[in-house]
Amino acid sequence: MCCKIPTKLKSQPALGFPDKNWRFVFDHPLKTMNLRSTTRSFSLPGLRITSPDGRQFLSLETAFASVPHACIPDAISLVTRFLSQVGSLRYVSFTGHFLVDKKFCVDFTSSSGRSITLYGAIVGCMRSGEMKKNEENHVFIIQYNNDVLEIARSMGIEARAIQIFSAEFAWGSVIAFERKTNCNRKAIVKIDQSTPCETWIVPDIRIDEVVLQTDGTKVPQLTIVARGYKFLLRAKLVAGRYGVFITCTQLQEMSLDSDSEEEIYFKPGELVDIGVFSPRRDDDTMPLASFILKNYIHSFKCGRWAFLRDEDCGADDITDKNAELHSEACTQIYPYIRKCELEDFPLIHARLDPSGKVHYLLGIPYRGCWEEFESAMHSFAPLFSGAELETTVANGFNFTNRRHAEKSTMGIIKTFQVEDIIACIKHLNEMFAENSEVQEWSQDIIFRSYKVVRRLKERAVEMADLMKTLRPGGERTDINMSGANDLADALNDLRRLEEQLQKKKDSIS
Repeated sequence: MCCKIPTKLKSQPALGFPDKNWRFVFDHPLKTMNLRSTTRSFSLPGLRITSPDGRQFLSLETAFASVPHACIPDAISLVTRFLSQVGSLRYVSFTGHFLVDKKFCVDFTSSSGRSITLYGAIVGCMRSGEMKKNEENHVFIIQYNNDVLEIARSMGIEARAIQIFSAEFAWGSVIAFERKTNCNRKAIVKIDQSTPCETWIVPDIRIDEVVLQTDGTKVPQLTIVARGYKFLLRAKLVAGRYGVFITCTQLQEMSLDSDSEEEIYFKPGELVDIGVFSPRRDDDTMPLASFILKNYIHSFKCGRWAFLRDEDCGADDITDKNAELHSEACTQIYPYIRKCELEDFPLIHARLDPSGKVHYLLGIPYRGCWEEFESAMHSFAPLFSGAELETTVANGFNFTNRRHAEKSTMGIIKTFQVEDIIACIKHLNEMFAENSEVQEWSQDIIFRSYKVVRRLKERAVEMADLMKTLRPGGERTDINMSGANDLADALNDLRRLEEQLQKKKDSIS
């Protein structure tokens, strides 16, 4: 579908969803490429699903979780029918998988640092291709226990009852349940080196501090204790840039006793949850188009810390109006962790918890390949011998350089829809209002704002022309009068902003 066509013209009913008013489109994939995102079970770049009440989702997983499924077969049918509709890999129900009907638990840390455990059961399985048996080709449908969800809600944790798990998280969660309850360890006995597995380890102790440096600056520091080890993560200034360095101290002598050994050693796939990266505050989430605008105006500065938010079609942005880390983010260790070089193995990994928050986890993932795991462990093992290591997180960006990002962003704006243009105008009005928090913007920001306003105006004119000429089903009436009226108002606002910014440019020059 052409990305320039208005959404109302190109959107289609989403097959498998319970209401015909669930609709989907594919936006230009570049629209989300200047943000990092967590891994997904289904790779569908550019997908945007809209619910009957107007909520928007950027992945099948988040849209699926928001649907009140009548039964598990209906939930499986939703996935298989929709994937077939969009031409993705063919998934089929696989009720005979070992994990179906197994109980599981998920441990994670809340934003306030509390340890949370959710219990549930694996209720369904799907695999791509009827004959493929590799675990990486499977995805699982899980259902959380309702009583546990009620308790979690009382603690401020909102998690959907039915969700989709990847194969590694499904195996890891079932194994975590067997270890926690010390019940019949069928899954533990079943796994071998080809089984992908991921289990989150919640620290027994965590201490967040802001430490005064010798030069008078204050930087965050995090101390966590897990599995008999104390990990100390400290922000340091090296060669003019901050990075986070980690040391490890063994808190007790190794014992030949097998029970003690189990409490100390980390097993393949076990990752230590060091906490919530984002969102930290209620206002950390903003519309995707607004963030693209803000990131461009501020020379891609805030994009270093942002994550794509699949739910509500937005971005988690932990910066203030000036694109600097806001006060709460400055006290956390996570934003100081640098991106990993392509040839290195990162020690930090971004994942979503059951409530949709982005977490950072420490360790080496296990994807079912022992050779890959052993190779990555060579970079992690020195930590346990007293070495200090820099922690890095997977890069996740698709732009290769600044010039590429500049050019691509201008192209992205050419695909904006009416609602995107309106969101950008709101952001610009807040920036340049008389009572704005920032009264004097730099020359560069004014020039970049002027450039983006002109591009938005070009797109709005193009959209207005499309609405006059394109008709649904051959009808000769305007496709959407309210949309046309919104565009007319947007064009007036953009002309006013263009004039306002032109005066600021003239006063500078």
